[in-house]
Amino acid sequence: RNDNNIEMLKAQTVAARSTVLATMGKHHFGEGFDLCADDHCQCYQGTGKISEHSKKVTEETNGEVLIFDSSFVDARYSKICGGITERYSSCWEDMDFPYLVSFYDNGNSSEVSNIYNDAQAENLIRDKNFDCFCNTKKYKLPESLKFCNDLFRWEAEISLAEISQNMSDKFGYGLENVLDLKILSRGYSGRIVKLEVIGSKGNHIISKELNIRRLLSKTHLPSSAFILEKTKKGFNIIGAGWGHGVGLCQIGAQVMGDSGYGYKEILKHYYRGAILKKILL
Repeated sequence: RNDNNIEMLKAQTVAARSTVLATMGKHHFGEGFDLCADDHCQCYQGTGKISEHSKKVTEETNGEVLIFDSSFVDARYSKICGGITERYSSCWEDMDFPYLVSFYDNGNSSEVSNIYNDAQAENLIRDKNFDCFCNTKKYKLPESLKFCNDLFRWEAEISLAEISQNMSDKFGYGLENVLDLKILSRGYSGRIVKLEVIGSKGNHIISKELNIRRLLSKTHLPSSAFILEKTKKGFNIIGAGWGHGVGLCQIGAQVMGDSGYGYKEILKHYYRGAILKKILL
């Protein structure tokens, strides 16, 4: 959009170009195309969504990509990290990349070296004044991004009956009646990565943040960084952030750009140790 910060858009463009080159042929092997128009491929929505503004930043960063250890960087990104970025292994394969570490998304940007326990996660999630670039309560967003204002910290609710239905419809497991949920483990940003569903006909473990988000919503929750409050019929869900939280935080990058950071500084902040290079495409 024309009201987005130009430095954020440049950083986003380089990140998108890098992850396309890093994952080309991986997601849709043998299907005749490389990218789909869904979150699965980082939301590429086709040529119909290309604007004059996006053409401009593409031309100004032409050929620029992120490299780490002689390979293209798989430069993941999400809308709102919620204050702390997450590691790759919490969301996808059980592996990590040195350039996608978990860190506090602020000027200090210190790395998070241990996974969050429930008490730490609750303190983070309930803190609406948490010091980070993507705090939409603290920083003003342009008109095109105002739909993000209520997603830095958010609330939802779901009944036990809806969870039971989702278990059957989305995951193919009939536990009869879901009785409770048990958080088994969280990631470095407080996101839940393993959740046990306790039913009247057995239990089942849901792993990875997107599956957990899908379980507790008709579509999917904004993120798996949440705490649960038991009610008579189900749960109140109090959460933080929007998306998986790995790599570049788009709202954080917008605020960084508005605060005077250049796109190279933004990329250095979100992709630790990666080198910006210009190649022939």
